[in-house]
Amino acid sequence: PGLWPRVYMDMGDNDRERDFNLQVERLLTQLGVPHEWRLNNGAHDEAYWSAHVSEYLRWYAAGWDQP
Repeated sequence: PGLWPRVYMDMGDNDRERDFNLQVERLLTQLGVPHEWRLNNGAHDEAYWSAHVSEYLRWYAAGWDQP
């Protein structure tokens, strides 16, 4: 577990990169790479990012207290 970087992935269900993102998530799962994965409503646009930026910041900030 300490050998892997922390990985957070999310996307909107209307994201133009949906197929690629799903392939990456499946690969991480198959390889046993720990990761946080979220599928939300939305597209690959500023409205989506703005709606979720607080989640990103909380998740990344939580990792600062880990060695």
